[in-house]
Amino acid sequence: MLFELTEIMRQKDDKAFAELLNRLREGNQSDNDIAVLKQRLTTVSPGNANYPMNITHLFSTNASVDAHNNVLYTLSKTNKAQIKAVDIIIGDISDELKNQMKNKIPDDPTKTMGLYSLVSVATVAKYDLTTNIDVTDGLTNGAECVIENLDYRVENSTRPSIIWVSFPHPDIGRNLRRENAHLYKATIDRNWTPVLEVTRQFRVNKKVKSRFSGANFRLDLLLPRLFTVVKGTH
Repeated sequence: MLFELTEIMRQKDDKAFAELLNRLREGNQSDNDIAVLKQRLTTVSPGNANYPMNITHLFSTNASVDAHNNVLYTLSKTNKAQIKAVDIIIGDISDELKNQMKNKIPDDPTKTMGLYSLVSVATVAKYDLTTNIDVTDGLTNGAECVIENLDYRVENSTRPSIIWVSFPHPDIGRNLRRENAHLYKATIDRNWTPVLEVTRQFRVNKKVKSRFSGANFRLDLLLPRLFTVVKGTH
């Protein structure tokens, strides 16, 4: 069964901007599109006190996105945590070979089923979901949310058990909130949605009969955007 997607969801609340980005992606930008984008140019350099760090940035490489994310995380004064993925090699192989395979695990979420090796989270900051959790519940890859609370359920642990987020529309995550009603405490807003740690399994080496199991949260900082440079007429 096939379904045709007819609406751009990530910028659905700003149709004009969504259409501009689509034309830019295809290399069909107009003179007016360029003029609109130039209105957002700034002469203030990063590091200046007046530099707008918290607005959406466009970058052409993942490395630039990561660097900007790191700066935002470092500057944040709210509650925050750095959560490393839990990596396990499953299979009847030696510990030495397991360690060798761990060192070869790619630091690329597109090759680890959407899981990052390190997730840096901070309350009040905007984030994206990095994979589809439940498309029928609005929990799709790229869905924007704000981290409201880092919930530590294990005593003395530095690893949050639950990351509570809020979405811009109350329908997003409604089913997930209902299914996890038992997780809510008096201090947790009923409109917040729990993001739980997930585990993914996949092969790292086709020649070795073993599987890699990774666990982490499916979140990534929202503010920077990666774009593809295209050739156009302007």
